Amino acid sequence: MAGSAEGYSKGGLIEIEETLDTPARCGVIAHEIGHELMHRTNREGTTRQQRELEAESVSYAVLAHFGIHSESRFYLATYDVTAEMLTASLQSIGNAAKKIISLIENSGKQIEEGEGEQSPAPLVIPA
Repeated sequence: MAGSAEGYSKGGLIEIEETLDTPARCGVIAHEIGHELMHRTNREGTTRQQRELEAESVSYAVLAHFGIHSESRFYLATYDVTAEMLTASLQSIGNAAKKIISLIENSGKQIEEGEGEQSPAPLVIPA
């Protein structure tokens, strides 16, 4: 992967750095899904700083829900994020995090009920 990015998303496709450990992979996947949910069709009118704040905050909330530690504060510090910026985006962040958590939990229920015994289908992210 080019540069220092651990992952990126574009047009519904997500690529992540293969050398990441499992918790970091989970964080990057949640971050990139956050971008897809929040910024795929709504990039104009937002800065890169705002988009990264929102995606990383979504990742933090999703990981925290499942008891996984995140290093989000270090990532957000590189973008000079303020408390006011975070507060302004809380509703959007919460909505995206809830959607991802719901998708993960419902996917798990399908597997428990035997629907995923063959090969699991890709996680579909509604637009």
